[in-house]
Amino acid sequence: MDEIHAIIPVSPGESAQVIDNSMKSIQQLEAPSGSRLNVHYVIDSEDTEKDLRLSKTGYYEFNSYFRELKNGTKAGALNYVIEQIDSPDYIAIFDVDSRPSEDFIVKCKETLDSSEDVFLASCPRKILNHEQNLVTKMAGAEFELFNDIQYINDKYNSFNTFNGPISLIDGDYVKNNHFDEQATCEDIEFVQEAYIDGLRTKMTDENLRW
Repeated sequence: MDEIHAIIPVSPGESAQVIDNSMKSIQQLEAPSGSRLNVHYVIDSEDTEKDLRLSKTGYYEFNSYFRELKNGTKAGALNYVIEQIDSPDYIAIFDVDSRPSEDFIVKCKETLDSSEDVFLASCPRKILNHEQNLVTKMAGAEFELFNDIQYINDKYNSFNTFNGPISLIDGDYVKNNHFDEQATCEDIEFVQEAYIDGLRTKMTDENLRW
C-alpha cells in the first residue's frame, strides 16, 4: 500500500478559524486506490504552552505538531515532518488557505506516475472570492495569467514552478532532498535543484484547487 503524507504548515499568525476551515477541506481529500493518506499539521507558535488554537478547532484525526518559533520558515516546518517519516511514497503539500478539490491527490498521482522523470505534479489555481471586489478580480486575473504561462512551460517541458509548493511530490526525492531553510523562496530552489538533477514537474489537465 502506498503511503501518502500531506503536510500543512501553519504560521503563528493564523487563527483557529483558519486552521479549522483548512482541516474541514483537507478531511474531504480522497486517497487513490491502494493508498493510505496521512495528514500532518505543523503549527508554529511563539509560546506552545499557551497556544490554544488547535483546541478551538473541531475533532479531526490528523497528526499535529507544535514548534516553538525558532525557525518559523515554511521550509523548516516541512522538514520537521519529513524527518519523522520513514519511507513515504508521496508527499503532498498544502498551504493553510488551500482548498483542494476532493480528487486533487488522485489526479496528481496519475499525472506524477505518467512519466519516470516527473517528480512533482500540481494544477492550475484560482482564488475563491475572485468576484468579491476590484482587488480580488485583479488577483484572479493574475492567477489566470500565471496558469497560462505554466501551461505553456508544461507543454514545452520548460522550467515550471508554482505559486508555492502546493503539489504531490515523489517521496524518495523529498527524503533525499529537503527544503533549503536558508533560501528566500524554498519552493523555487527545491524545483530548480530537481531540474538540475534531470527531473521535471507536470501539470494536471484540470483545475483541482480553488
